[in-house]
Amino acid sequence: MNNTPTVTKNLIIINILCFMGAIVGERYGIDLNDILGLHYFESEKFELYQLFTYMFMHSGLDHIFFNMFALWMFGRI
Repeated sequence: MNNTPTVTKNLIIINILCFMGAIVGERYGIDLNDILGLHYFESEKFELYQLFTYMFMHSGLDHIFFNMFALWMFGRI
């Protein structure tokens, strides 16, 4: 992983931290996927910040694994 660019490493770390935060938040009754996930722009749940934060939310372990694997593979190029 020494030849992986810093930006790619940081994106992987941010995604994993957001995923773990969503898991911990569920235990305390906070649904981060609902708060940070992207909603339709006419929805009452839509917020402008969701245009950026939805990229860091993942639905399950297999989802984040394969996305981070692809990010690592193509991020080195």
